[in-house]
Amino acid sequence: MLLEVHEEPPSRITARGIEGNIKGLETRYDLQSSAAGVRLDYAGRFEPDFSIPPLIGMPIMNRVIERRFRAMVNEIQRRDALARGAVKQSVK
Repeated sequence: MLLEVHEEPPSRITARGIEGNIKGLETRYDLQSSAAGVRLDYAGRFEPDFSIPPLIGMPIMNRVIERRFRAMVNEIQRRDALARGAVKQSVK
């Protein structure tokens, strides 16, 4: 899949599919400060270019999307921890 991505720092990222087996892919990530740190809101829509069985297809797609988000959040946290460690070491 090939995406066209637009970043609007510091609060929004939008993307749309321009090539691949998902047609009509449009996504948006909005970032906002919150009491817990940063809140990430996601909205997206897509239409697969292949058939998905209705009863099992959507639950499977939901799990795949959830795993990808979890992996993304884990990577953000990992990079943040590394950056914080580098800052702490340089302050000493």
